[in-house]
Amino acid sequence: MTEPPEPAPPPADDDGDEQDVVEMHEPILREHAEPRDGNESIPVWLIILMGALLLWGGFYLARYSGDWRSDVLDENPHARRPLRAFTPAPVDPMQRGEQLYTIYCTACHGYDGRGEPGRYPPLGETEGVTGDQRVLAAIVLGGVEGPLEVRGEQYDEQMPAFRDRLHSAELASVLTYIRGSFGNEAAPVEPQTVAAVAQMMRARQRPWSEAELHLLREGLERYEDETEVPETLEEVGIEP
Repeated sequence: MTEPPEPAPPPADDDGDEQDVVEMHEPILREHAEPRDGNESIPVWLIILMGALLLWGGFYLARYSGDWRSDVLDENPHARRPLRAFTPAPVDPMQRGEQLYTIYCTACHGYDGRGEPGRYPPLGETEGVTGDQRVLAAIVLGGVEGPLEVRGEQYDEQMPAFRDRLHSAELASVLTYIRGSFGNEAAPVEPQTVAAVAQMMRARQRPWSEAELHLLREGLERYEDETEVPETLEEVGIEP
């Protein structure tokens, strides 16, 4: 007796197989493509925008460049002025002389120019101040040592030399100040006069004595103009 044939397998479920394939490929589909080197074309809208900006920039520079001139491109043209040579303001010798007198002279002669009896002579209404300005310049440049008689009184202190402390213009301002202050009304002293006296005294290093000042005054009387100064002290009979 023959065995009955085996039953045929059930037909395959096509939907189930398709579902299995999809589920199997899902991890692969979730992965992104590997990046690759390459060039991508520039968007057309970006090219148009860049071209428009270049055209606008060229028009703006051509319209407002002013040929690149500094006077046109200056942000504050009203502040520009033609350059002029600098001219310092003139200095009032009386004002400058008062400042220097306060610094260098008040310790001995006082703010009022009265000095100190027996030590420092007064500066007001004295022949040594209002007389020959060349003699006064020589005193300030070289200094003086006592005894010295001023307005009938003796003074025995020594005045230092200022030739190395102040230049000619400053000394002229001080002399102009004291000749125009403390009751004095003498003519001002020019820096050229002080410089000429300094040149005349260039070989002298010691302070003046009263006797030497008397000789200097007599020697300078031969020169009618007070601004005229001899080249050397020997010309007025004084040894350096």
